[in-house]
Amino acid sequence: MPKINPENYKLAPPNIDKFAETFGVRKFVVIIIWFIAFCPDTVWAQNNINSSISVSYNYTDKYSYTRKVLSVLALGNNKDLKQVEVDYNCDFLIEASTTTNGNIKLHILPDVKKIKGDYSYRSFDLRSKLLPSNYSINIVVLKDDYEIYNENIIISSKAENIVLETKKRIFSLANTNFIVNINNISFEKSDYNKLDETVEKINYYYGFNELLSIVNKRHKNLSSQNKLQASEVFLLLQESNRVESYINDIGLMSCLDIENNDPENFKMKYAAFKRYEKRWETLADQKFSRDLKKGFLADKQNYINSLMHLSESYYKESLEEQPFKATSFRILTEFHASDLELINRVYYYYDALSYGENINVPNQLYDGFVALGKKYFDLSKNNMALSMLKNARKLEDYFELKKSQSYTVNMAATLNGMIESFLKVSTKAVASGNMRFAENYYRQAEKVYEENSKLFEESGIAVTPFLIYIDAQKKKAIALADNKQFEKSDEIIVNCFNIAEEKNLKRDSLLIQLQKTVRNEIYREKLNLISQKIDNNYLSDAEELLAESDMYRKDNYYFIKDKANFDELAYSVFLEYLQKGEILLDKSYIDLAYDNLLKAKYIQSSYLTYEVEKLDKLLKLYSEPKILELCEQARLETWAKRSINANALLDSALS
Repeated sequence: MPKINPENYKLAPPNIDKFAETFGVRKFVVIIIWFIAFCPDTVWAQNNINSSISVSYNYTDKYSYTRKVLSVLALGNNKDLKQVEVDYNCDFLIEASTTTNGNIKLHILPDVKKIKGDYSYRSFDLRSKLLPSNYSINIVVLKDDYEIYNENIIISSKAENIVLETKKRIFSLANTNFIVNINNISFEKSDYNKLDETVEKINYYYGFNELLSIVNKRHKNLSSQNKLQASEVFLLLQESNRVESYINDIGLMSCLDIENNDPENFKMKYAAFKRYEKRWETLADQKFSRDLKKGFLADKQNYINSLMHLSESYYKESLEEQPFKATSFRILTEFHASDLELINRVYYYYDALSYGENINVPNQLYDGFVALGKKYFDLSKNNMALSMLKNARKLEDYFELKKSQSYTVNMAATLNGMIESFLKVSTKAVASGNMRFAENYYRQAEKVYEENSKLFEESGIAVTPFLIYIDAQKKKAIALADNKQFEKSDEIIVNCFNIAEEKNLKRDSLLIQLQKTVRNEIYREKLNLISQKIDNNYLSDAEELLAESDMYRKDNYYFIKDKANFDELAYSVFLEYLQKGEILLDKSYIDLAYDNLLKAKYIQSSYLTYEVEKLDKLLKLYSEPKILELCEQARLETWAKRSINANALLDSALS
């Protein structure tokens, strides 16, 4: 670390001349304002204090959001996590004043001046998303070259007021130096989520950039053909509308500032794509305005088959892409709202003279996507199966179709398969004791449930997968209880009950009984700890544990019935304080004796069901000399004409 010269951190008094010039007032008025505002405290303007830190793998906690941020940057820079480094240079604007009791009050505001290192993600600058929420800093205060304060504190990125309790009281900041060094920075969940949202859009940028290259090439070849069938034109327009709708929903053009940063020439490809889309709109309008010709039934079937194939083709292409690009292809397997509007136009075009519901475009598409859902479920491709069934559901809602039994069966099987796949991994993690890993996979299953809650409700399959998970958790809770890890066992039991409540499941009777046993054991451990504290004469600790145990027993009154042991321990703590107070009173340590007697009084009134006469006698022995002492002090204050202090002392004596 470079040597720091304290001269660089000296406080500078306010520049009154400059203040007067800036605000257009006379200098003597400024002086008056300054004295009114800042006296009796002494206030000084503080120049910025600069400090730097390098954030890397070795200086972050394993499960912290800071480590997660570094993981994102490692992925975006194609680096090993341990090689990622982000350098911060910060100014700390400090305004200091002395308080009336001789401490220092600081108003401190951190300001990131520079960020260097691995701050980008796939050629996109993320510095605006890498501003930390908290700073761990070391503050050193020197007064006349003597260190009066040296502590590590944590401050937020917003301005904070803090009081430094100095080693000696000071009432002037003359010859006072401040030194600030950053120990570490940290990010919160909200910071990580904002970064993750931006990274998701960057991934979409690269994915849709690749997708536009493929679509434009295909549309360019087809645009040169003069005799496209109506079904081909409709499909080209539908694909274009779907792609554009998802690009707009994601906000690629607005959120990523592509006007100024476009490493893959996305804007140029998008402009070409829009030209093709305009051509398909013109041709489609022409087709819709013409009468049906002979052979339209074959053309209609071609449209239906090709539209289903379009979803399949995007899924197959997603399997060939890198994971960060694949999502852009995969979302195009599902209908956008624009799809349904165009299908409605196509429906009226082809089926204006049709008779019978089962042969029209919406119904044939519905049956076709249900069949595709089954196909991909049988192939254990649950995500694709769900996308196909969602398309069927959108058709059902938009065109008010009758739900088929096949749809219900396949949707139930697909959702069941998706959620079970996550819960099986989570269950194995629970069995191995890796609770954090288990939690992550449980949350993945929960995410599937939340995103498809309506589909779960209509198919009624929420029960089975979560019951399997609860059963696995139950086994772990029993094992932990057998191993006397009662707190951990109780955490798992509570988690199981929360899941049951969320999913409208009945609480497991064995878990209810286990929780009763576990909570009584936790209570017993608390009482044993109180006994140990009493034996070792840690009375203040024992008193705190009494309050904690009493609250725990009351919170669990349904399970915990035994109070005798608690009462016995409460009396023991009471007796210790009483005896200690009596001994100190005999030795004329009046104030210390009174403190102990008051603690005994508090325990008596809080936990005991009876009063001890000896305590009242001892308190009376203390009170009489103390009242006389306070009255004498009040007399002296009155003689010195300090009536306010005198009245306060008399009030204290009377109370």
